[in-house]
Amino acid sequence: AALEGGVVELEKLLARTGQGATGTGFFLALLVSVFASPGIGIGCMIIAAVSFGWFTLVHYFLVRGQHIKTLRIISPLWEVSLASMVLLVLVWTEGPVYSLGSWVPPELFVIFVAASILRLQKSLPALLGVLAAAQYGTIYLLVIYPALENPSLLHDPRMQLVRICSLVLGGLACSA
Repeated sequence: AALEGGVVELEKLLARTGQGATGTGFFLALLVSVFASPGIGIGCMIIAAVSFGWFTLVHYFLVRGQHIKTLRIISPLWEVSLASMVLLVLVWTEGPVYSLGSWVPPELFVIFVAASILRLQKSLPALLGVLAAAQYGTIYLLVIYPALENPSLLHDPRMQLVRICSLVLGGLACSA
């Protein structure tokens, strides 16, 4: 019971951290929309606003002791999916070449997979690594690759397979 109480406190802290990160992300996205790319900025502001709402709802339920087991499963899935949402914003606003060249989505995937270690669920990082790889691969095959006009080595399916395998192996390494 004491360990379970500690886990709930940790989840509350992660929800608050998510609120802070998405609040900061909203502000940064606003700056991007004003000074760099309105499309990327507005898309990321929407993601940040929805995510802030998500983390607020998670914290609300955790404080009241409701849906704890469900939230411990769904929250990390939402978090790793944020990287896919950003990837889609980049594809739709800047194009497929830019989206593949950006380091932001891969770094977000890695951050969320590695941060899942904090949840003290041994298999969770491996699951998130597989989910991240599946999301990235699906977006590449269904959205990015068909839109490429002059693919280079970076855009080649074999290079993207390396990225996909790296996400899986990263998740497995974090679970070890």
